[in-house]
Amino acid sequence: MSNATLTHRSAAQGGERVPAWATALMHRLQRFMQRDAPNPAAREAEAVRELANRYRQTDRGFAADLYLAADRHEQLARERRPGTAADRRR
Repeated sequence: MSNATLTHRSAAQGGERVPAWATALMHRLQRFMQRDAPNPAAREAEAVRELANRYRQTDRGFAADLYLAADRHEQLARERRPGTAADRRR
């Protein structure tokens, strides 16, 4: 195996030689971090669930509606995110 198959020149890094495996690993890590990064919908849904917890003792119906809304909000956001199971089914 020659050195040429293991490395490539990167214009973004000023032409420095970077091993191809390191570049591939970096790209995979970036995709992984983007896919698993906390999304705003999850934080919003958690805030609604905390509100529902406060109403659970005094107004069970309203709390149930809040839990349902939080679940639905999170599910819709998951379906819209690229790379999810719902996205792969299309």
